[in-house]
Amino acid sequence: MTGYSYDNNILYLCCLIEFIGRKQLTRRNTVVNKIGYEGLKHIYDFAGILHSDNIEAVADEYIKKYRIRKSTYDNVGSGKYKIPFYGDIGYVYMSLIASQKGDIIANLISVYNSWLAEKINDYNAVVYFKSPEYLYIAYEDGELPD
Repeated sequence: MTGYSYDNNILYLCCLIEFIGRKQLTRRNTVVNKIGYEGLKHIYDFAGILHSDNIEAVADEYIKKYRIRKSTYDNVGSGKYKIPFYGDIGYVYMSLIASQKGDIIANLISVYNSWLAEKINDYNAVVYFKSPEYLYIAYEDGELPD
């Protein structure tokens, strides 16, 4: 782990991905893959401006632009416990992504397409509650630590 990092633009991007995923009932990696590297980079580069707009309006714009269709993946509705705020999940992803070396957008795509993303998005498993260090080790090792 390169040390804990905070990246406000990645935080915004991760929150937007989570918001879109919840709104469209779709897996977060589907959102990431539909928007693609260049679209994600654009959002990242302009996050400082976009965050001043209503996130629902921004989400609607990208849903339409990238044709992100409604699906049936409802990890919020299937939660047995208190569901984390989309910003909390955005923060979990930001912590993991910002701690990686290299291209931040490539890291984002890799994390959202990893096995760990499925664990983070299972709100009944509460992996999202784990520390950034724990999640980093899990991601690097390919399994949850004991």
